[in-house]
Amino acid sequence: MIRLPTGTVCSAEEYAKKAGLSKQAIYHAIHSGRLKAYKISRVWLIPVDALIVNRNIKSGKYIGINAIIDGDYEKFLKKRGINA
Repeated sequence: MIRLPTGTVCSAEEYAKKAGLSKQAIYHAIHSGRLKAYKISRVWLIPVDALIVNRNIKSGKYIGINAIIDGDYEKFLKKRGINA
């Protein structure tokens, strides 16, 4: 059995209320892989600090954002053209 600390995950319905989105939008983000969630039996559990990632944006202030999400800061700086 896995025990999770209270308050670290919430249901899709709770996440939708906090994010101001519909439940359907949350489920769509989960199924498209843009929102990290875990399915336990029939319930989706979402970490309370999870963010919905928009993978369609490839320019502007979002350049290299996927590198930050993956934790690769050197790749982020390289994509931005910043010499560290």
